[in-house]
Amino acid sequence: MIYSERYLPQIEDYTSNGDLSVEAIMRIFENTGSHHSDSVGDGLINGTLKGTAWILAEWHIEILKRPKNGDIINASTWAVSIPRPGMITSRSYMIKDPNGNIYAQGSARLVLMDTNTGKIMRITSELIDKYAPEEKDIFGDSVFRINKPEGYEYEKEIAIRRTDIDFNHHVHNICYLSYALDTIPEDVFEKDEFTKVDVVYKKPIKACKSAICKYTAEENKHTVGIFSGAGELNSLVVLTV
Repeated sequence: MIYSERYLPQIEDYTSNGDLSVEAIMRIFENTGSHHSDSVGDGLINGTLKGTAWILAEWHIEILKRPKNGDIINASTWAVSIPRPGMITSRSYMIKDPNGNIYAQGSARLVLMDTNTGKIMRITSELIDKYAPEEKDIFGDSVFRINKPEGYEYEKEIAIRRTDIDFNHHVHNICYLSYALDTIPEDVFEKDEFTKVDVVYKKPIKACKSAICKYTAEENKHTVGIFSGAGELNSLVVLTV
C-alpha cells in the first residue's frame, strides 16, 4: 500500500532564498512515514510506550529539485516487502509536484528495538503485513556504502540541547544532519547545492553535553563523522553536491 498525503511545510522549513531546506525534506519523509504507521495501527509513540521502537539505521536521499515556498507538495511512502522475517526492513519515500514531477526521493532502513533491553528484535511477518508492503524499492537493487574516512581535516564541538532528545530518549535522527550542516565549511553551506544525503547511524547518542563533529571532503562529497563519549563514532553523514 502506498500512503500519500498533501504536505504543508511550515515557515521554518525554508531557506533564506525560499527553497525547501535539506532538513525539511528529511522531515517530510519522516513525518509521512509516521502518519503511515499511525494509519495502520503501529503508531511510533504508542509503540515506544509499550516497549518497542522503530530505529533508523540508514538514510539515502536524492534531491532532484527543491520546492519553492508556496509550491504544492505531495508526499508518499510505502513499506518494502521482505522475503522472510529478519532484523531489518526498508521504507521508500517520494515527494512530487501536482503534475507528478519528482522533487526528492529516498529510502530508509530500519530496525525494531526493545526499549527495555536496548536489543534489536526480529521483525515479524504479522507486523510488516499491516503495511501491505510493496515489492518495489525506490532505488531498486542499488547498494549504498558509506565508508569511514581515513582521516579528517578539522573538528568542531557542538553542544547537545535538551530539545535534541526525542521520545526514544536519543538525539533525534534529523539532528545528526543538522550537526553535519553546522560543521561543513561556510561556503559549502551557503551554496546549498546538495543533491544527495546519506546517513548511517552506528549508535544513538543519548543525553550528553556535546558531540564532536569531524569533517573531510573528497571531490564532491562532504563527510562528517559524529562522535560522542570516548571517541565513539555514532553517525556518518555524507552530503553530495
